[in-house]
Amino acid sequence: MTAEQQVAFALLLNAPSGSLFASQEALNLARTYASPDLLAFVTQRVQVFAPKRYQRRWRSRLRQQFGFGREDAHQVALASFGEDFTGARFGVDYFVTFDLRFVQHFQTHHTDIARSFQRMTCQLVMPYRDAELPQVVTPHDVLSRFERW
Repeated sequence: MTAEQQVAFALLLNAPSGSLFASQEALNLARTYASPDLLAFVTQRVQVFAPKRYQRRWRSRLRQQFGFGREDAHQVALASFGEDFTGARFGVDYFVTFDLRFVQHFQTHHTDIARSFQRMTCQLVMPYRDAELPQVVTPHDVLSRFERW
């Protein structure tokens, strides 16, 4: 396995049960490229997150105001305004990616992104008003947090 694959595998093994989510698009990629055994392993540990109301609006703002690419904006907006299929989980605390440029871009603009997000959410109806902006981190960051727990 590559170094990235080893880290991703460690994340899948060490994450608390029911705490990992992915977009339908990401799981479709896994279905295309992963072996059946690996796909079964991943789908047992990762739940699909579906876009909810205001996800598209936030995605558009991320693209227009902060220069995020189409897929990056979609994923962050999903992390902010997404829900698991049971409706038990709305939004995520951490958006985990290997894309260091994306992490850097998000962190560089974080203050302005957070302000824009707050301006948008304060006008929304419940439960969307309580939406939170996720932290964008690398898998290494998350694994180091697991070690501290």
